[in-house]
Amino acid sequence: MPSIIIYDFLHEYIHPELRAMGFTIQDLPANPSTPIDVNDVQGLIIRSKRISSALIDTFPNIKFIARAGSGTENIDVAYAKQKNSAVINS
Repeated sequence: MPSIIIYDFLHEYIHPELRAMGFTIQDLPANPSTPIDVNDVQGLIIRSKRISSALIDTFPNIKFIARAGSGTENIDVAYAKQKNSAVINS
């Protein structure tokens, strides 16, 4: 089952929405010692964390990086697009 990493503190209401779409969720701020199967990760959701090219390379099957906030200045957008990963914000 594809998973999404919530890499920043976000409101809990997002969890049931993502599960309803068929994702498993790995909430790193809430469970920082949770082991991650990087091959299953299809998305990262952040607020203010920085997403570098090195971090993007950690996840070979990443499809999107979403920022809960305005702008994408904390994401290496050019590199994400080069890796065919969508970058979105709200």
